[in-house]
Formats: sequence, C-alpha cells, structure tokens
Amino acid sequence: TNKKTYTGNDAGGTFAEMTGPALASDIVTQLTFRNKWFGTNGSDKIQISTDSLTRVAIVEVGTDRRGRVLAAHDGRLWVMGDPNNEAQAYYSNVLDETNFPAGNLLYLNFSAGEQVLGAVRIGLPSQGSDRFGGLVILTNVAAYIVLGVGSTSDPYYVQPLGDVGLVSVVS
Repeated sequence: TNKKTYTGNDAGGTFAEMTGPALASDIVTQLTFRNKWFGTNGSDKIQISTDSLTRVAIVEVGTDRRGRVLAAHDGRLWVMGDPNNEAQAYYSNVLDETNFPAGNLLYLNFSAGEQVLGAVRIGLPSQGSDRFGGLVILTNVAAYIVLGVGSTSDPYYVQPLGDVGLVSVVS
C-alpha cells in the first residue's frame, strides 16, 4: 500500500498527491464537509485539509475520536468504526467539526462481531430536523438509522432497519 491520497487540482484532470504526516495505514474513508477534506484510516487521528494539497491531523477540542468511517449529517461530522469500541458513533458539535465533547456519542447496540462498513445521509438536508431524513449506518450484519436532532429535548436515537439480507442500498 502506498498510504497516499491524490486530489484533482485543475480542470484538465491533473492529479496531485496530498502531502502530510506519515500514516500507519491507507486512508479508507474520505469526505468533504464545510469546504474541508477529511480522511481516516481508523487508527491515526482524523486528517483534515483546507487546501486539498496538504493534510494534517485534526486538532480536536474535547475527546480524541478515531474510526474507519466518516459521515456528515445534521451539520456535524460523525465518526464510526472505532477499533476499540465498534458499538459507538461519535459526533461533533453543530458546524464545529473539531469539537467532540465526551457526551456526543451514540451506543449502537451491536451484536458480537458486528462492524460498521459505511454510513450515508438519506433524505433532504435539514439541520435540526429528522422529519426529512436520517443517517443510515450499515454493518456486516444489519442496517440502522439515526434519527432525532441531537438536542436535550430531542436527542439522537437509533432504530434498526433490518438484517443486511433484507436491506438493499442503491447509490
């Protein structure tokens, strides 16, 4: 493995290597959120780039969060697939993707051996309301949807969608 990430840097399709600190393994999930690139491999700190040319370890406020899967949902950066705790999903404060307070986590009630494979936002983007969609978390066993708005009066909660044999995902 080459542990490198390449980004398109012009309209002609030329790619440039995104440089940064050495990583223990390849980036497995990347996304763009609030005009910033985020990448993770699950073991190193989450990587961030504001210029698409250089990446650095995210400087987190609060608790260090690591995981193999990233998602943007409800104005927050979500981190899942923590190798030390697969059954937890962590989320940042609203529009503050570096602030992960200790209480911003969901317990996913996984069965033994269950691992997060991916996550995708469904429905219309509407920060502060789950009436228009949620965050679907796919595992090697089942699928779940995160609903709620993450407030004291309406905290996030998780509903199972079914076994993976019963759920199909179209991208």
